[in-house]
Amino acid sequence: MKETRKRRFLYLLMAVCLLAAAMFSYGKVDALAEAAEVEETDAEVEETDAEAEETDAAETEANEIDTEEAETKEADVSEEEAEEPVYTIDNIRDFVVGLDAPVELADGTIRPMINFDNAATTPALQPVMDEVDEKLVMYGSIGRGYSQKSNYSTDLYNETRKKVLDFVGADEKIYTCFYSNNTTDGLNKLASALIETGDEVVLCTRMEHHANDLPWRERCNVIYEEVDEFLRILDEILPDARAEQEKMNEKDEFSWKY
Repeated sequence: MKETRKRRFLYLLMAVCLLAAAMFSYGKVDALAEAAEVEETDAEVEETDAEAEETDAAETEANEIDTEEAETKEADVSEEEAEEPVYTIDNIRDFVVGLDAPVELADGTIRPMINFDNAATTPALQPVMDEVDEKLVMYGSIGRGYSQKSNYSTDLYNETRKKVLDFVGADEKIYTCFYSNNTTDGLNKLASALIETGDEVVLCTRMEHHANDLPWRERCNVIYEEVDEFLRILDEILPDARAEQEKMNEKDEFSWKY
């Protein structure tokens, strides 16, 4: 009897021990799972914080770039406004390229040259030189190419025609603008376009440059108005011009009031 009770007690004690061990293991597993969840949550929080920091850093960088670009644009606008030239009779010399460039004289001395040939070869202005330098990086063949530089140069070339027409108040639907190498070349082209027969008459003056005399003389009859010592046009025509005029009147019934 005592042996049976002793065995039961041992079985009960073993059961209690097993139950305690099971409960301890379950609690430990729960603790480990909870710790893992906490670690995972902490990792997610850290990752979220990192993403938030990256986003904030990107937004800050973008804002800084936008601010810098805006400041740069404002600075460029201010610089352009500040550099916008205002031409007056008092400061025009400051904008002429090479005006004070020294040249060597016959005796070897170095002096700035005084240019008396401005009518034929006018020096460029500094803003013109700056504009040409800026556009040269995209220079290409005009009207006979398909590259980006060619298209850029062609568009720019044609835009300047419109600007010239607008400057002189000419309607582009009626008038056109063409370029020439120089004034002499332009007058030759103009005379070739306007004079159709040698019987036509052009009224000119004695003070004209050969560039505005020879092209007409070569193609038609020219009548000259005289000028006085102050280059003012006189109300008379030279005898030889009058005779030429009378001959033209008899030939083509051409009349001229003078």
